[in-house]
Amino acid sequence: MAHFLEHMAFQGTTAFPGKGIISGLEKHGVAFGQNVNAYTAHNETVYNLSSVPTASESLLDTCLLILHDWSYYLTLEDKEIDDERGVISEEWRTRRTPSFRIQAQTFPVLFKGSKYAVRDVIGSLDVIKNFKYQTIRDFYHKWYRSDLEAIAVVGDIDVQVMEDKIKKLFSKIPVVENPVERPFFSIPDHDETNYVLATDKEVSGTSIAATVRFRDLSAAEKNTVAYLKEVLIASFYNSMLNARISEIMQQETPPFMRGNIGFGGLVRGYAAYSINVVPKPNEEALAWEAILKENERVKRFGFTDSELARAKTNMLAGLESAYKQKDKVDNEAIWRI
Repeated sequence: MAHFLEHMAFQGTTAFPGKGIISGLEKHGVAFGQNVNAYTAHNETVYNLSSVPTASESLLDTCLLILHDWSYYLTLEDKEIDDERGVISEEWRTRRTPSFRIQAQTFPVLFKGSKYAVRDVIGSLDVIKNFKYQTIRDFYHKWYRSDLEAIAVVGDIDVQVMEDKIKKLFSKIPVVENPVERPFFSIPDHDETNYVLATDKEVSGTSIAATVRFRDLSAAEKNTVAYLKEVLIASFYNSMLNARISEIMQQETPPFMRGNIGFGGLVRGYAAYSINVVPKPNEEALAWEAILKENERVKRFGFTDSELARAKTNMLAGLESAYKQKDKVDNEAIWRI
C-alpha cells in the first residue's frame, strides 16, 4: 500500500486534481522524474521536489501546498487507482531482474525470522490487482500522519519566512485521533552462522559477503556528542581499512577484483559490519581468504599512527575543500547530507 500510495500522490490531490502537480510544475521547468520524484523503502516513503527556482515566491508557495496535499489530501479516486494497478503490475514484472532474484534468495537468510525476510517493498501482485478501494484510503489516513512526518526545505530562502509558512499551512491538517503506534520490526538474534548460496543463470559474476548485524542506537541516543564521536571513529576505521585494500589492488597480481570492509547501515534499528569481495573467475577461495586476512590483521594489530594521521589529513582536506565550495553546492546535495 505504501508503494501504491507513492504512485497515487501524482494522480490527484484536493488542490491539484488529475495530473495537476506534474503539469503545473513542468511549466516552470521542474520536470517529473528528474526534479519531481519519490521512492519507497522498507520503512519510509520520501517525496522530493528539487531544483525549484527560489526567485518566485508563488512557486515556492505552490510547492509547499503540494507537500501539504501529499500529507493528507490525496483524492484516491476509483478510476485512478484502477489505472495505476496496471502501471505498478508492469513495474512488478520489470523488477524481476537477475539482481532482484539474487536478493530474493539472500534476504530470507540475512533477515531470517523477520518481516524483512518475506516482505517486498513493491508488494504482492495479487494485492496490487485486487485490493479494495477503501483499503488504500484507510491505510493512507492510518499512517500518513503529522506525527510521523518530517519536512526538509533546503535552498536560498528566508528561513524564518519559510518556517512561518510551513507552520501556518501544515497546522491546518487534522490531527489523527488515537493514532496507532508505529511498530518496530525486529530481527531475531541467532547463535549459529546463517549461510546462503544464491545463484542465477543470468548473473555472470560472483561476489562473496559476510554481514554481522547489530542493534543501532535510538534517535535520542544519536542526538549526542558521544554518538558523533562514534561516527567519526567508524569513518576513520572504514577509511584506513579500505586504504589497505586499495594498496592490495595496486599489486601486479591482486588476489581479487574488488573488495571493501566496514561499518554501515542496514534497516531501521539495525546497523552492520560487512566484508565484501568480488573474486576473479574460479578464484573464490583465494579472494575470500585474502579479504578475511586483512580483516583479521586489523582485529589483531589495529592501525599504525601514520595510517591514522593520513586519514585525519584526508578528512580535513575534504572538509576544507567542501567549505571553500559551500556557495556552489547544489541544494539537493545538501539535502542528501
